Amino acid sequence: MFEYSNALCNHDNMAKSRDEKEAEFLSIQRDYGNLIRNAIHRVYPSFSDFDLQDIEQEVHIKIWKLLDNSQKIVYPSTYLYKMAATTAIDVLRKMRFKQQETITEATAGVNPNTESRLFDVLENVLNKLAESRQIAVRFYLQGYSADEIGKLMQWSSARARNLVYRGLEDLRVLLKEEGIYYESE
Repeated sequence: MFEYSNALCNHDNMAKSRDEKEAEFLSIQRDYGNLIRNAIHRVYPSFSDFDLQDIEQEVHIKIWKLLDNSQKIVYPSTYLYKMAATTAIDVLRKMRFKQQETITEATAGVNPNTESRLFDVLENVLNKLAESRQIAVRFYLQGYSADEIGKLMQWSSARARNLVYRGLEDLRVLLKEEGIYYESE
């Protein structure tokens, strides 16, 4: 019996023809297509149809590469769900990274020493927050709404809003202690 952690088996001695790989690939698409789409949608329900199709295509490429390397998926539903979810998370990270690049370009005129000090202070202060508040505030600072944070962390919307609200208040107090003041508009 296979161990749960060993989701892939290498079958080098069982080389498959291209037609066999294609048939297996189409079978996986047919049998697990909904599972893959649901996993992607569960990670981030607000993806547009275009984004969902792009992520699904990336998952299909990964599946094809596995089959092309003569690897057999032992626990397909578990393995494919995890693959789809992690691919969606990777796409989210790339999207957030691009947003951060835009922010960095917009603040290009800021003195790098001041910017570096602010980020260091912010990082130290964030680390002082309670873990759940820290997580909520970090997501919030990356541009996630409280509802999105709740879905990502499997919290209720009310809990996510509460953690963001209280975490931001704690953050203001701690930043004030560090000599950094925030003025609301």
